[in-house]
Amino acid sequence: MRGVGLVVLLFTSMAHASPAAEKLFQDGKKLVADGKLAEGCDALRKSNELEERVGTYLNLGDCEEKRGRVATAWETFIKARALATQKSHPGAAEADKRAAALEKKLPYLTVRTPATRPAGLVVKRDGREVPAAELDQQVPIDPGRYEIEASATGRVTWKETSVVAAGQKLVVDIPELAIDPDTQTRPVATTVTPPVVVDDGGAARPSIESPSILSGKTRVGAGLAIGMSTDEDLIFGLRIPVQLAPVGPGAIRALPSVFYAQFSDPEDPYRKIKLYAIGLGLEYVHPIAPTFFVAGGVGVGLDLIDDNYADGISRQSWGALRLSPTLKLGRSIDIGLHFQVVKTSDRTVGLGELGVDYFFY
Repeated sequence: MRGVGLVVLLFTSMAHASPAAEKLFQDGKKLVADGKLAEGCDALRKSNELEERVGTYLNLGDCEEKRGRVATAWETFIKARALATQKSHPGAAEADKRAAALEKKLPYLTVRTPATRPAGLVVKRDGREVPAAELDQQVPIDPGRYEIEASATGRVTWKETSVVAAGQKLVVDIPELAIDPDTQTRPVATTVTPPVVVDDGGAARPSIESPSILSGKTRVGAGLAIGMSTDEDLIFGLRIPVQLAPVGPGAIRALPSVFYAQFSDPEDPYRKIKLYAIGLGLEYVHPIAPTFFVAGGVGVGLDLIDDNYADGISRQSWGALRLSPTLKLGRSIDIGLHFQVVKTSDRTVGLGELGVDYFFY
């Protein structure tokens, strides 16, 4: 019925159409019907530039919604409603209904400036300057990836790339810009935040207002873990997560670690075995939601075994498969459940750990 409504409303606004506007309009409708949404929207937009019509606005809004550009579609329906109201056009009700339906899907981006703004601060989004009135405000925006850049006289330029999902409220905090020691050479500090994957259909994600989940720069942390093996042995560990580089929507990280466990022989209470496991993991960190990600990968390592019934310390190598669903608290703390399947030369054992990582760099 939505398409029928658009056709009926269209005939009411065609009477005074210019030939060029009408040709572009018909071309745009055909392109949309053929599934060529980008070209169809472009033709409809050019038609409206030549002659502003309620019916063209409604069809353009419908096209943009099909492309997943919900903020652009919403704005287009708002313009259609305003023009229809001005001209007493019957399309006002349709435009109002379509705009209201999109409001719950609207993503918002807030670019927060430092508490003390440096002189000459300029903020850009995808290379275009953000009006001062939009800074520190929730601004409706289409789902997608955006590069935010901040610069000021005598300061090091800062950049961050963030991904905004449908229905999400994302906050990007611009830090205090460092003083540029050499104003003739301006280094650029860059961070990348892949965030949440946006579905082609503009599927909604949780509307959570939060800083970007990942950063493109190198991050180094330290963490503690405690857990148990499938043999019911208690284990303790130290982890050093190091984020290396962004890849796609996520990032690659290295994970050196040291774990300790002490075993007793149930048949000999005097026998004590201490195990020190030194390992190195390589994981891919994939964001699922603004504050939740999953890391998975492989690990290799060496066990040092101190058996009071043996002479010296014995060694054995191992390999592991790893999976870590993780909750991110703020910018510095990760809390995760770490699951491993470890294979040595003579056995396979499962490990489950609760870990807390703090990123200090």
